[in-house]
Amino acid sequence: MAVNGVVLLKVSEFSLAGIDTTTRKTVVEGDVIIAQAAGSLATIAVVAGGTGWVTNDLVNIPGVTGGVGTVTASAGVVTSIALKSAGYNGAVVTGAAATAVLPSAGIGLTVTTTITAGAAPISLTSWAIASNVLTFQAKNSLTTGGGQAITVAGYTGALAYLNGTYTTSSATASTIVVPKTAPNASGSQFAIAVLQGNYATGGLPINWSFIGVNGTARPIATIGPKAVADWFEAQTVSGSAFNYTINQAVTPNLLIIKTGITEVSNNAAVTADTVKFRAEFAKNSY
Repeated sequence: MAVNGVVLLKVSEFSLAGIDTTTRKTVVEGDVIIAQAAGSLATIAVVAGGTGWVTNDLVNIPGVTGGVGTVTASAGVVTSIALKSAGYNGAVVTGAAATAVLPSAGIGLTVTTTITAGAAPISLTSWAIASNVLTFQAKNSLTTGGGQAITVAGYTGALAYLNGTYTTSSATASTIVVPKTAPNASGSQFAIAVLQGNYATGGLPINWSFIGVNGTARPIATIGPKAVADWFEAQTVSGSAFNYTINQAVTPNLLIIKTGITEVSNNAAVTADTVKFRAEFAKNSY
């Protein structure tokens, strides 16, 4: 099943060295990484259909950040729910109350869900190409059978050719192996790999909890764990045809991806790109 993506914001000691902190604001710069959302909705089953619902009403799905469904109803009772936004950081719920998105007046709807596990960002610690096979040394890895689509990001300069989307040939607890047509070479530079996510019409949720160069949490002292940006901008630096805007009128905020003026298709795999962001937060907002 295609799994929607989530927007991760990666910072480094280099980018944080230039952090702009005044008495009122904190401005942060870094990299946008789009990953398969860990804990995203897989299925939604109706337990009790409630009353007052109309087909195409939107509903917030409990247990998952940014999970939204579109209902089908008969005589005001919900008969099924289609997944609109899979969300992230979710947990399974059983018979839990789902709340209407205004202007819907529906009440009394309860649902049971299942969740896609996904994978946390994978820290790549070194790499080697031999006979058109690229092997990454990794701190945490993937399914050993291979066949998973991953996006690699974080290599810079002359090593940027290592970034991109790959289908794994195999993996162990400490390695990921992918095909790569390139001269033999090796190095010990750090990067991140994530499972490739899919786009959702309307945008992908932005996770405001920053990660560092190894993919683990990287808190910023003047930005609290529940803070959201006052403004945010992102742009490609690879010369791609993609452009990026943010919808801050919804919670969670959504990153919209377009080619020219056309939004990327729903459920399309997100194409690897090198994207930088700049965001401003109210200082010490928590």
